[in-house]
Amino acid sequence: MKKILVFGLTFLGISFASIAQEQVDSVKNTKGKKHPRSEFVNKTPEELAQMKTNRLDKELKFTEAQKKEVYALNLKTAQEQKLRFEQRKKEMEARKQDLRASREDLLKILTPEQKELMKNKIANDKGPGFRKRGHGERRRNFDRKERESKEVVSEETTESLQS
Repeated sequence: MKKILVFGLTFLGISFASIAQEQVDSVKNTKGKKHPRSEFVNKTPEELAQMKTNRLDKELKFTEAQKKEVYALNLKTAQEQKLRFEQRKKEMEARKQDLRASREDLLKILTPEQKELMKNKIANDKGPGFRKRGHGERRRNFDRKERESKEVVSEETTESLQS
């Protein structure tokens, strides 16, 4: 009986180890892949318009006149998108500069102990999953606290009315 039990546990351990190894391999394989939209990042508007026109041509079989018109439309769209992207990028940089200036002004006001607490708070906020938590979690927690406080108030009012 002992031999069967030892054999079973050994087999179970080996199978768990092989499953864990397969999962590690699959994670390594996904890191080497490019993002699906990475081919569009460093392209000029002309290249993007040509790519989109060619892709549509394969599906829809354009005539030469249609191909030229579709290319012109795609080029116009790609140029507008590029301009909007650049504008958003400038706006983001301006916002970052404003936030940095605001934070520096705040740090000038704080005492050394408060500065240390602030640095710890910032470090905790930027931990793993920072983007995933986002405003939604804070909002849900706020809503939950608000509901709980309303429930407590409603319970108190019903108790006071009953007595």
